[in-house]
Amino acid sequence: MFPFMALTFWLYNNVNGFNLDGISWGYAVALPLLILCLIIVHELIHGITWAIFAKNHFHAIDFGIVWSTLSPYCTCFEPLKKWQYLLGTAMPTLVLGGGGAAAAVMTNQLLLFFAAEYMILSGGGDFQLILRSILTDKRESLYCAHPYECGFVVFEK
Repeated sequence: MFPFMALTFWLYNNVNGFNLDGISWGYAVALPLLILCLIIVHELIHGITWAIFAKNHFHAIDFGIVWSTLSPYCTCFEPLKKWQYLLGTAMPTLVLGGGGAAAAVMTNQLLLFFAAEYMILSGGGDFQLILRSILTDKRESLYCAHPYECGFVVFEK
């Protein structure tokens, strides 16, 4: 995700520059709290996007936490078309990372910029799944979130 983070850093710096004098203890408290909230929103965006395409909508979506690693997750129990699954996989990073970075550049909000950079970084696992799916060229494939591991299962016709 480094190239995407570097691009947003370059954009923010060229438009606004970095004035780190405004960073206070409030930032040190607000940023982790904001990131915790955005992690939850990240999973909700996965679920909302997949629920739009699933036949049973939100009844096909499950949210949870892997307590051993403190990792939140969202999974869809119904198979989806490749583009539907990949769109749901990419949406949190696009919205929270890319959209957040664009909003930070436009409003010159350094706190929002740091949160957006973290959201881009946190989309690394999702991006890895997208890259892995590129190896499957079948247009008639159905994608389903793996029921108990990170990743997906592909059903080819």
